[in-house]
Amino acid sequence: PLAWYEEYALEHQYALSNQTWLSWLMDSGKGLVFTIVAVAVLPMLSLAWSAIEHWPRTYWRWLALGTLPIALITTLLQPLVLDPIFNRFTPLADASLKREILALGARAGIPARSVYQVDMSTKTNKLNAYVNGFGASQRIVLWDTTLQKMQRDEILFVMGHEMGHYILNHIWKSLAAIGVGAFLAWWLAAKLVQGLLALFGTRWGVTEVSDLAAMPVLVLALTLVTLAAQPAMNAMSRQVEHESDIYGLELTRDNDAAQRAFLKLAEGNRSDPEPPSWVRVLFYTHPPLGERIRFAQSYHPWLEGRPNQLYRGASAR
Repeated sequence: PLAWYEEYALEHQYALSNQTWLSWLMDSGKGLVFTIVAVAVLPMLSLAWSAIEHWPRTYWRWLALGTLPIALITTLLQPLVLDPIFNRFTPLADASLKREILALGARAGIPARSVYQVDMSTKTNKLNAYVNGFGASQRIVLWDTTLQKMQRDEILFVMGHEMGHYILNHIWKSLAAIGVGAFLAWWLAAKLVQGLLALFGTRWGVTEVSDLAAMPVLVLALTLVTLAAQPAMNAMSRQVEHESDIYGLELTRDNDAAQRAFLKLAEGNRSDPEPPSWVRVLFYTHPPLGERIRFAQSYHPWLEGRPNQLYRGASAR
Protein backbone atom coordinates (compact mmCIF):
# COMPACT_ATOMS: atom_id res chain seq x y z
CA PRO A 1 0.00 0.00 0.00
CA LEU A 2 2.81 2.46 0.78
CA ALA A 3 4.49 1.73 -2.56
CA TRP A 4 1.16 2.28 -4.35
CA TYR A 5 0.71 5.62 -2.58
CA GLU A 6 4.26 6.82 -3.29
CA GLU A 7 4.66 5.55 -6.84
CA TYR A 8 1.10 5.85 -8.17
CA ALA A 9 -1.33 7.91 -6.11
CA LEU A 10 1.03 10.75 -5.22
CA GLU A 11 2.46 10.91 -8.73
CA HIS A 12 -1.04 11.28 -10.18
CA GLN A 13 -2.03 13.83 -7.55
CA TYR A 14 0.67 16.17 -8.88
CA ALA A 15 0.15 15.27 -12.56
CA LEU A 16 3.56 13.65 -12.78
CA SER A 17 2.41 10.22 -13.98
CA ASN A 18 0.66 9.02 -17.13
CA GLN A 19 0.62 5.42 -15.98
CA THR A 20 -2.56 3.40 -15.51
CA TRP A 21 -3.08 1.43 -12.33
CA LEU A 22 -2.73 -1.84 -14.25
CA SER A 23 0.52 -0.69 -15.85
CA TRP A 24 1.91 0.26 -12.44
CA LEU A 25 0.88 -3.11 -11.02
CA MET A 26 2.57 -4.93 -13.90
CA ASP A 27 5.79 -2.96 -13.37
CA SER A 28 5.71 -3.84 -9.67
CA GLY A 29 5.26 -7.49 -10.57
CA LYS A 30 8.16 -7.37 -13.04
CA GLY A 31 10.39 -5.85 -10.37
CA LEU A 32 9.44 -8.59 -7.91
CA VAL A 33 10.10 -11.36 -10.43
CA PHE A 34 13.47 -9.83 -11.36
CA THR A 35 14.46 -9.66 -7.70
CA ILE A 36 13.49 -13.27 -7.07
CA VAL A 37 14.78 -14.81 -10.31
CA ALA A 38 17.55 -12.69 -11.85
CA VAL A 39 19.04 -11.46 -8.58
CA ALA A 40 18.48 -14.95 -7.09
CA VAL A 41 17.41 -13.45 -3.78
CA LEU A 42 16.31 -16.77 -2.24
CA PRO A 43 19.59 -18.61 -2.94
CA MET A 44 21.50 -15.58 -1.67
CA LEU A 45 19.46 -15.50 1.54
CA SER A 46 20.12 -19.20 1.97
CA LEU A 47 23.85 -18.64 1.43
CA ALA A 48 23.87 -15.70 3.85
CA TRP A 49 22.10 -17.70 6.55
CA SER A 50 24.52 -20.58 6.04
CA ALA A 51 27.36 -18.13 6.86
CA ILE A 52 25.52 -16.99 10.00
CA GLU A 53 25.04 -20.61 11.13
CA HIS A 54 28.71 -21.48 10.56
CA TRP A 55 30.22 -18.25 11.95
CA PRO A 56 27.70 -16.80 14.45
CA ARG A 57 30.31 -14.37 15.87
CA THR A 58 31.97 -13.15 12.68
CA TYR A 59 29.21 -13.64 10.13
CA TRP A 60 29.01 -9.88 9.50
CA ARG A 61 32.45 -9.98 7.82
CA TRP A 62 31.32 -12.58 5.30
CA LEU A 63 28.06 -10.76 4.57
CA ALA A 64 30.00 -7.53 4.05
CA LEU A 65 32.39 -9.29 1.66
CA GLY A 66 29.40 -10.55 -0.33
CA THR A 67 27.85 -7.10 -0.67
CA LEU A 68 30.29 -5.70 -3.24
CA PRO A 69 29.99 -8.56 -5.79
CA ILE A 70 26.20 -8.23 -5.62
CA ALA A 71 26.45 -4.46 -6.20
CA LEU A 72 28.82 -5.05 -9.14
CA ILE A 73 26.53 -7.63 -10.75
CA THR A 74 23.46 -5.42 -10.25
CA THR A 75 25.21 -2.40 -11.79
CA LEU A 76 26.27 -4.51 -14.77
CA LEU A 77 22.86 -6.12 -15.31
CA GLN A 78 20.64 -3.08 -14.79
CA PRO A 79 21.11 -1.42 -18.23
CA LEU A 80 21.23 -4.74 -20.10
CA VAL A 81 18.51 -6.75 -18.34
CA LEU A 82 16.48 -4.76 -15.82
CA ASP A 83 15.82 -1.42 -17.57
CA PRO A 84 14.57 -2.94 -20.88
CA ILE A 85 11.96 -4.93 -18.93
CA PHE A 86 10.17 -1.70 -18.04
CA ASN A 87 10.80 0.59 -21.04
CA ARG A 88 11.85 0.65 -24.68
CA PHE A 89 15.40 1.87 -25.34
CA THR A 90 16.42 2.94 -28.84
CA PRO A 91 19.44 4.80 -30.28
CA LEU A 92 18.92 8.56 -30.27
CA ALA A 93 16.78 9.33 -33.33
CA ASP A 94 17.90 12.95 -33.86
CA ALA A 95 21.04 12.44 -35.97
CA SER A 96 22.13 16.08 -35.69
CA LEU A 97 21.79 16.10 -31.89
CA LYS A 98 23.60 12.77 -31.72
CA ARG A 99 26.56 14.24 -33.64
CA GLU A 100 26.70 17.19 -31.25
CA ILE A 101 26.57 14.91 -28.19
CA LEU A 102 29.31 12.65 -29.58
CA ALA A 103 31.41 15.73 -30.39
CA LEU A 104 30.92 16.88 -26.81
CA GLY A 105 31.98 13.42 -25.66
CA ALA A 106 35.08 13.59 -27.86
CA ARG A 107 36.10 16.86 -26.19
CA ALA A 108 35.58 15.18 -22.84
CA GLY A 109 37.75 12.26 -23.93
CA ILE A 110 34.93 9.72 -23.86
CA PRO A 111 35.14 6.91 -26.44
CA ALA A 112 32.36 7.07 -29.05
CA ARG A 113 29.31 5.38 -27.59
CA SER A 114 25.70 5.17 -28.62
CA VAL A 115 23.38 7.58 -26.86
CA TYR A 116 19.97 6.12 -26.10
CA GLN A 117 16.51 7.56 -25.68
CA VAL A 118 13.83 5.85 -23.61
CA ASP A 119 10.06 6.16 -23.95
CA MET A 120 9.38 7.47 -20.44
CA SER A 121 6.58 9.72 -21.73
CA THR A 122 4.32 6.65 -21.73
CA LYS A 123 4.52 6.68 -17.93
CA THR A 124 5.65 10.05 -16.63
CA ASN A 125 5.88 13.78 -17.32
CA LYS A 126 9.16 14.11 -15.42
CA LEU A 127 12.48 15.00 -17.06
CA ASN A 128 15.72 13.11 -16.58
CA ALA A 129 18.90 11.75 -18.13
CA TYR A 130 21.46 9.42 -16.63
CA VAL A 131 24.53 7.30 -17.10
CA ASN A 132 24.66 3.77 -15.70
CA GLY A 133 26.46 0.47 -16.06
CA PHE A 134 30.18 0.07 -16.67
CA GLY A 135 32.40 -1.41 -19.34
CA ALA A 136 30.36 -2.85 -22.21
CA SER A 137 27.09 -2.14 -20.40
CA GLN A 138 27.74 1.56 -19.80
CA ARG A 139 25.37 3.92 -21.57
CA ILE A 140 24.08 7.49 -21.53
CA VAL A 141 20.29 7.65 -21.61
CA LEU A 142 17.96 10.57 -22.35
CA TRP A 143 14.32 10.40 -21.38
CA ASP A 144 12.12 11.34 -24.35
CA THR A 145 10.38 13.88 -22.09
CA THR A 146 13.72 15.68 -21.82
CA LEU A 147 14.07 15.67 -25.59
CA GLN A 148 10.56 17.10 -25.95
CA LYS A 149 10.80 19.87 -23.37
CA MET A 150 14.41 21.05 -23.43
CA GLN A 151 16.20 23.11 -26.06
CA ARG A 152 19.31 21.73 -27.74
CA ASP A 153 21.83 23.77 -25.69
CA GLU A 154 20.05 22.73 -22.49
CA ILE A 155 20.26 19.07 -23.51
CA LEU A 156 23.96 19.46 -24.27
CA PHE A 157 24.59 20.85 -20.78
CA VAL A 158 22.66 17.92 -19.28
CA MET A 159 24.81 15.57 -21.35
CA GLY A 160 27.93 17.40 -20.14
CA HIS A 161 26.78 16.76 -16.57
CA GLU A 162 26.25 13.06 -17.31
CA MET A 163 29.66 12.83 -19.01
CA GLY A 164 31.10 14.23 -15.81
CA HIS A 165 29.88 11.13 -13.98
CA TYR A 166 31.79 8.99 -16.49
CA ILE A 167 35.03 11.00 -16.56
CA LEU A 168 35.13 11.44 -12.78
CA ASN A 169 34.58 7.69 -12.21
CA HIS A 170 31.57 8.26 -10.01
CA ILE A 171 30.14 4.77 -10.58
CA TRP A 172 33.40 3.14 -9.48
CA LYS A 173 33.73 5.49 -6.52
CA SER A 174 30.17 4.69 -5.48
CA LEU A 175 30.90 0.97 -5.66
CA ALA A 176 34.04 1.47 -3.58
CA ALA A 177 32.01 3.41 -0.99
CA ILE A 178 29.47 0.57 -0.92
CA GLY A 179 32.26 -1.94 -0.36
CA VAL A 180 33.76 0.01 2.54
CA GLY A 181 30.43 1.06 4.02
CA ALA A 182 29.15 -2.51 3.99
CA PHE A 183 31.67 -3.54 6.65
CA LEU A 184 30.61 -0.73 8.96
CA ALA A 185 26.91 -1.31 8.29
CA TRP A 186 27.01 -5.07 8.87
CA TRP A 187 29.17 -4.67 11.98
CA LEU A 188 26.73 -2.16 13.48
CA ALA A 189 23.78 -4.36 12.50
CA ALA A 190 25.42 -7.37 14.19
CA LYS A 191 25.98 -5.36 17.38
CA LEU A 192 22.38 -4.18 17.30
CA VAL A 193 21.08 -7.73 16.83
CA GLN A 194 23.23 -8.88 19.74
CA GLY A 195 21.76 -6.13 21.95
CA LEU A 196 18.16 -6.77 20.87
CA LEU A 197 18.44 -10.50 21.52
CA ALA A 198 20.00 -9.85 24.94
CA LEU A 199 17.11 -7.56 25.89
CA PHE A 200 14.15 -9.28 24.25
CA GLY A 201 15.37 -12.68 23.07
CA THR A 202 13.88 -14.66 25.94
CA ARG A 203 10.48 -13.01 25.45
CA TRP A 204 10.66 -13.62 21.70
CA GLY A 205 11.86 -17.20 22.11
CA VAL A 206 14.99 -16.41 20.10
CA THR A 207 18.35 -16.32 21.84
CA GLU A 208 20.88 -17.04 19.07
CA VAL A 209 21.44 -15.13 15.85
CA SER A 210 21.97 -18.48 14.09
CA ASP A 211 18.33 -19.38 14.81
CA LEU A 212 16.35 -18.86 11.59
CA ALA A 213 13.68 -17.09 13.65
CA ALA A 214 16.24 -14.29 14.23
CA MET A 215 16.12 -13.27 10.54
CA PRO A 216 13.45 -10.57 11.12
CA VAL A 217 15.64 -9.12 13.90
CA LEU A 218 18.62 -8.97 11.53
CA VAL A 219 16.51 -7.34 8.81
CA LEU A 220 15.19 -4.80 11.35
CA ALA A 221 18.71 -4.02 12.57
CA LEU A 222 20.05 -3.55 9.03
CA THR A 223 17.08 -1.33 8.15
CA LEU A 224 17.71 0.90 11.19
CA VAL A 225 21.43 1.16 10.40
CA THR A 226 20.70 2.04 6.76
CA LEU A 227 18.16 4.64 7.85
CA ALA A 228 20.68 6.21 10.23
CA ALA A 229 23.29 6.29 7.46
CA GLN A 230 20.95 7.91 4.92
CA PRO A 231 21.99 11.54 5.64
CA ALA A 232 25.66 10.63 5.09
CA MET A 233 24.86 8.74 1.87
CA ASN A 234 22.76 11.67 0.63
CA ALA A 235 25.60 14.10 1.39
CA MET A 236 28.02 11.96 -0.66
CA SER A 237 25.52 11.83 -3.52
CA ARG A 238 24.99 15.61 -3.46
CA GLN A 239 28.77 16.11 -3.64
CA VAL A 240 29.01 13.77 -6.64
CA GLU A 241 26.19 15.63 -8.42
CA HIS A 242 27.79 18.99 -7.66
CA GLU A 243 31.08 17.79 -9.16
CA SER A 244 29.21 16.80 -12.32
CA ASP A 245 27.58 20.25 -12.44
CA ILE A 246 31.06 21.78 -12.29
CA TYR A 247 32.28 19.47 -15.04
CA GLY A 248 29.27 20.18 -17.26
CA LEU A 249 29.75 23.94 -16.92
CA GLU A 250 33.48 23.74 -17.63
CA LEU A 251 32.91 21.48 -20.63
CA THR A 252 30.15 23.55 -22.26
CA ARG A 253 30.86 27.01 -20.81
CA ASP A 254 27.15 27.68 -21.21
CA ASN A 255 25.92 29.11 -17.91
CA ASP A 256 22.67 30.33 -19.44
CA ALA A 257 21.73 26.91 -20.82
CA ALA A 258 22.55 25.32 -17.46
CA GLN A 259 20.26 27.72 -15.60
CA ARG A 260 17.42 27.15 -18.06
CA ALA A 261 17.89 23.37 -17.81
CA PHE A 262 17.70 23.52 -14.02
CA LEU A 263 14.55 25.65 -14.18
CA LYS A 264 12.88 23.13 -16.47
CA LEU A 265 13.92 20.26 -14.18
CA ALA A 266 12.39 22.09 -11.22
CA GLU A 267 9.17 22.76 -13.10
CA GLY A 268 8.85 19.37 -14.79
CA ASN A 269 9.66 17.34 -11.66
CA ARG A 270 7.70 19.57 -9.21
CA SER A 271 10.91 19.95 -7.23
CA ASP A 272 11.10 22.39 -4.33
CA PRO A 273 14.03 24.66 -5.25
CA GLU A 274 14.52 25.86 -1.66
CA PRO A 275 13.61 23.02 0.75
CA PRO A 276 14.03 23.32 4.53
CA SER A 277 17.48 22.25 5.72
CA TRP A 278 16.21 19.09 7.44
CA VAL A 279 14.43 17.98 4.24
CA ARG A 280 17.61 18.57 2.25
CA VAL A 281 19.68 16.51 4.69
CA LEU A 282 17.24 13.60 4.96
CA PHE A 283 15.91 13.28 1.41
CA TYR A 284 17.89 15.17 -1.24
CA THR A 285 20.36 13.10 -3.28
CA HIS A 286 21.00 16.15 -5.52
CA PRO A 287 21.66 19.75 -4.47
CA PRO A 288 18.38 21.71 -4.41
CA LEU A 289 17.74 23.30 -7.79
CA GLY A 290 17.80 26.84 -6.39
CA GLU A 291 21.33 26.15 -5.18
CA ARG A 292 22.31 24.68 -8.56
CA ILE A 293 20.87 27.68 -10.44
CA ARG A 294 22.82 30.14 -8.27
CA PHE A 295 25.99 28.15 -8.83
CA ALA A 296 25.41 28.14 -12.59
CA GLN A 297 25.01 31.92 -12.48
CA SER A 298 28.23 32.55 -10.61
CA TYR A 299 30.67 29.83 -11.74
CA HIS A 300 32.72 30.88 -14.78
CA PRO A 301 36.47 30.68 -14.05
CA TRP A 302 37.25 30.98 -17.78
CA LEU A 303 35.97 34.56 -17.68
CA GLU A 304 38.13 35.37 -14.64
CA GLY A 305 41.42 33.93 -15.81
CA ARG A 306 41.24 31.05 -13.34
CA PRO A 307 41.86 27.36 -14.16
CA ASN A 308 39.11 24.78 -14.33
CA GLN A 309 38.60 22.53 -11.33
CA LEU A 310 37.75 19.31 -13.17
CA TYR A 311 37.67 19.57 -16.98
CA ARG A 312 41.14 19.50 -18.57
CA GLY A 313 40.39 19.31 -22.29
CA ALA A 314 39.88 21.91 -25.00
CA SER A 315 36.73 24.00 -24.68
CA ALA A 316 34.18 24.60 -27.40
CA ARG A 317 34.50 28.33 -26.85
